[in-house]
Amino acid sequence: MRPERRALIGLLLSTAAVGLRAQITPREPALQHGEAPLPGLGGPLDLIDQHGKPFRLQQLKGEAVIVFFGFTRCSQSCPIALAQWQAVVANMGMRRPPRVVFVTLDPLSDDPAALKAYVAGFGPQAIGLTGTPTQIDEAARRYGIGVEQGGKELAHSARWFLLGPELRPMRAYKVSTPPALLAQDLTKAQQFFDANTAWQKGRT
Repeated sequence: MRPERRALIGLLLSTAAVGLRAQITPREPALQHGEAPLPGLGGPLDLIDQHGKPFRLQQLKGEAVIVFFGFTRCSQSCPIALAQWQAVVANMGMRRPPRVVFVTLDPLSDDPAALKAYVAGFGPQAIGLTGTPTQIDEAARRYGIGVEQGGKELAHSARWFLLGPELRPMRAYKVSTPPALLAQDLTKAQQFFDANTAWQKGRT
């Protein structure tokens, strides 16, 4: 075979391989823990962040994101969730954990300054969100969060919501989920988002 023909065939095969890789989209991870969220849960979180700036959930598209609803003065599920998250990060080792979005359920008390101090416990990339009471009520409703005034403190349902590529919940986890198991799922999710980012770059 002539060298020119051999080079042409090699170029064609290389081009075909690149095209095939570009067509194979990363599959969503098979998560083994937690539970499937109810259909229709989730949606926009157009609120105010801990720096006092407008925030839209769409800003995080393409990232691994996990959402939790609570409030800074909570003495029940929120401290458990914070300790759970810190253990999850330790279990994930060197792998970057998903971005935490903490939405307050007590907007009259949790201003941006209070949220900034609180969400620091979830890591430097965490985002704290507040808004008007109406905005917070609507956000809680969209995510299926039940809230009751129990004496001096709010009582609320406590779930982590791991968001998928379209920023809709793809998995929900109780605060009683062992950190090692939650870390397993989040490691898979982070690997998926990293692969998806690389695939998107390969298409351009």
